Amino acid sequence: MSDNLVNSIIEDYDGNLWIGAATGLNYFDINSRTFVRFRHDANDAHSLTEGFVVCLYLAGDSTLWVGTTNGLNRFHRATGDFTRYTTKNGLANNFIKGIIEDGHGMLWISNNKGISRFDPSLEVFKNYDASDGLQGNEFYRKSIYRTRNGEIFIGGVNGFNVFHPDSLVKNPYVPPIVITNFEIFNKPVAIGAPGSPLKKHISRTQELTLSYKQSIIAFEFTALNYIFPRKNQYAYMLDGFESDWNYVGDKRTAVYTNLDPGEYYFRVKGANNDGVWNEAGTAIKIVVRPPFGKHGGLICSTPFLPWRPFI
Repeated sequence: MSDNLVNSIIEDYDGNLWIGAATGLNYFDINSRTFVRFRHDANDAHSLTEGFVVCLYLAGDSTLWVGTTNGLNRFHRATGDFTRYTTKNGLANNFIKGIIEDGHGMLWISNNKGISRFDPSLEVFKNYDASDGLQGNEFYRKSIYRTRNGEIFIGGVNGFNVFHPDSLVKNPYVPPIVITNFEIFNKPVAIGAPGSPLKKHISRTQELTLSYKQSIIAFEFTALNYIFPRKNQYAYMLDGFESDWNYVGDKRTAVYTNLDPGEYYFRVKGANNDGVWNEAGTAIKIVVRPPFGKHGGLICSTPFLPWRPFI
């Protein structure tokens, strides 16, 4: 085997054993009495994630799921490689404590930041924590069980939780998205002040005209959903400057510096606590004026001198 410290053993539908150890995953063929070892390889993105194998779960469709101290792994039996899922993919925490499947093929994964529900077909996570009613954010290893009627029990440091996945109601509300504040050089812009680009509140402004000298700008925004609002999520982009959305979780600010003269659109969209997105979001046009003088000529820092030949 890859290691003598064994954390988990399960039997697959062919009667062979899968053994999770401190340094990898081991497959034991009952008939040949031989091992095949799967370890982390820093040069192979399709190898097992780095860390201890904590728990194993064999799903109803025969997929083997491997929980480690550094993320979740889906094993592909035909190719012998893995697909990795970590916090970069939406997992709440990389230290996997337990895995169980509900009656709809969803995985429920306990970790060090609560419970993550994973849809294997869409590869989407939804995370729950103490604010949703969990006993706490930390759970014990392999303290997870599904009863015959579909209830799931998960044990943690402050007791245990029991719930039926079908009883969890999704919030269908699509939240309006509002830009709430605008700053230049880290200071809020006053409405109607001399030289201010704001003639009315930023939430009611459709276009901003800025000088090229106003080189540091910032926006604040929010989603108008008040059911666990700290779980609202956001994404923004500056059209004309960026080509992709910036998905920033619950962060509600965006800062840009040194924009070239031209026209841009600042766009922001958001989701409620259950991940229902307002894809239309909201937008505001930004015009950055070039450095021209009042008569249309370029501003020059050096005074004009008549030409004369060198002597």
